[in-house]
Amino acid sequence: MPMTESSVPIARARFSVAPDHPALPGHFPGDPLLPGVSLLQRVFQLLEESEGMSAPMGLANVKFLAPLRPGDSCSIEIEALGPGRYRFECRVGPRVAAHGDITSASSG
Repeated sequence: MPMTESSVPIARARFSVAPDHPALPGHFPGDPLLPGVSLLQRVFQLLEESEGMSAPMGLANVKFLAPLRPGDSCSIEIEALGPGRYRFECRVGPRVAAHGDITSASSG
């Protein structure tokens, strides 16, 4: 479920998809886009930097809705839902590119 207008992010970041990103040539030749796993890696990195979470995490309700292409600028926002529970949203301009829920290993 995407974040709502009343959500208060605990972490924000922005990055650009580098035209020479190592995953682009194979994903997909002639029509490159950033693989979802590479986007999730950025989300996990932001959560680790902001919350100190380095333990394994669980994912739920993850949806990839729009591709990220070379040169795209993507914003990531993470909000806390409760102890060890988070929601993330990634946007390219006004489009939601991906969203989902993350659970830390210690929240269970």
